[in-house]
Amino acid sequence: MDNVFFYNGIQRLDFLGNPNKTAALIAMTMVAVWALPFILRRSGFWIALCLFVPLGVYLMHTFSRGGVLAALCGLGAMVIALVIALLRNCIIALFCRSNREVGSSVPARPSEAQRSVRKPTRSVIPRLGGAPLLFNNAIMQFRNNAIRIIAVLLAVLVIAISAVFIKAHTRFSQSAQQDRSISNRLVIWKEAPTMMKDSPSGWGLGRAGEAYMEWYQPLDFAESYGSLVNSHLTWLVETGWMGRFLYISAWLLALMLCRPMREVPWMSVCLGIWVTFLVATTFSFMTKNLSLWILPVCALVAVVVVRIYYRKWDLKMWWIVPTGAAAILAVFLACAHESPVRKGKGYVVLNRSGGEVSWWVLPDKQVMGSMPGRVLRHSDEMRGIAIAESFDTLPRERNGMRLAVAGKAAQQLVGKDLSQLEMLVLLNPEISSKEIASLPANVKIYVGEYTSHPHTNATIVEGASVFLSNWPALLPWQQF
Repeated sequence: MDNVFFYNGIQRLDFLGNPNKTAALIAMTMVAVWALPFILRRSGFWIALCLFVPLGVYLMHTFSRGGVLAALCGLGAMVIALVIALLRNCIIALFCRSNREVGSSVPARPSEAQRSVRKPTRSVIPRLGGAPLLFNNAIMQFRNNAIRIIAVLLAVLVIAISAVFIKAHTRFSQSAQQDRSISNRLVIWKEAPTMMKDSPSGWGLGRAGEAYMEWYQPLDFAESYGSLVNSHLTWLVETGWMGRFLYISAWLLALMLCRPMREVPWMSVCLGIWVTFLVATTFSFMTKNLSLWILPVCALVAVVVVRIYYRKWDLKMWWIVPTGAAAILAVFLACAHESPVRKGKGYVVLNRSGGEVSWWVLPDKQVMGSMPGRVLRHSDEMRGIAIAESFDTLPRERNGMRLAVAGKAAQQLVGKDLSQLEMLVLLNPEISSKEIASLPANVKIYVGEYTSHPHTNATIVEGASVFLSNWPALLPWQQF
């Protein structure tokens, strides 16, 4: 059964499995409806307004702060881009008209009598003659659109009243001290630049939330996360530097393509959709939801088709894409702090002392827990320890290596050359005594008191079963 979300006893509107995702779709639709005035010249505005009001009320019922902020940013970007495009058209029309008046006012060949009579030149006055006319036209248009402006203000008022009626405004006005969902996000996002720096090749797709909980989450926090509660930071942490550069460049390219052309002012709606999507995905991980990509992709396709038709690509401005991506990544690096964690290919090193790695570990979740790195951070041991994904990800040079293997991971040792190991420690190994006999002589075995094991030379861990809660303390650090 899907989760049902409530706020102050009122069920939050949700039909995508998460109110924030639902809010993102509604917010983009609120922007998209304003394409109707460009399609249906006469009735498009009123149809768009009739759709805009219920969509706004539905958005309030999601109680999603990120969705409301995304809608405001998207609508604001659309209005600003549309105003800029219209002003460009007005300015170009003004100068074109002034130039035509100048050309028609100059006589072909003035006579001697005409030359003797001094008349005020019209080389400047006609250039300014279009300005009053433009101003008067603007006033007339404003008067004609006064009803529409009042209708929009009333629509916004209705949406605001609906928010107050369900007390959604109390959620929107909460601070980070009042709502842990805000403060927790800030704590997570603060670690994202460091996670990027500690793993140049990325933490792996789908592993950002797990990596944060295991290696970076404050130990007095116990919340579980499947992502970094931010689509952009999640993808940037999970991919390497090339993937991060391409990801940011793709977003900048989409926004650049949606910049309205003078001939096509409705492209401002496409820009508003993408800005809404950009902001909405900042507060939740939702880019894997295909339904949320329908409007942005349709908007981008429409923009590309228009640019192909007009053959206008603004190539002189495209330098912003790679430069902007590099600048954003540089800001992330500048925000990163020092960390004892370092991610390699197939392993993670926790080294508080800055020296060499003392122990390599092949973990087993049943023995060491689902997050052995978090257990390590709880321990007082300061020397370096590395947790590898498998035996094959260990360094090829194993001379003098100290290796600890837990549970089923011990099966990877069968048939392997372990003669170069300085010490081998097995923690509740799930291999037979015969297989253990084939291992080097310098092997030490620890098993829980309440486990059934065939190992006669094993050291018993009192009060423990399969799970060894304090397994770092079992490693003989004092010998090295």
